[in-house]
Amino acid sequence: MNKIKFVPVTAELAKNIVGVIIYDYNWWWQNEKEIVEWCNQILNGWEKQGMIINFDNEEDRLQFLLRWGS
Repeated sequence: MNKIKFVPVTAELAKNIVGVIIYDYNWWWQNEKEIVEWCNQILNGWEKQGMIINFDNEEDRLQFLLRWGS
């Protein structure tokens, strides 16, 4: 059975928000350091707010989902 790790979100407030909400706390706790290092090396722009990751664009979110979604 495949457990949900995160939920993609897109919202338009003062600016367009493109991100993911981390759903699986245990997965996040086990992988947070590696995820942060990967994001810093690969992505153009991103921001971590608790268990939410916001990206500068859809392409960066897609890269994240392709890398960490399986």
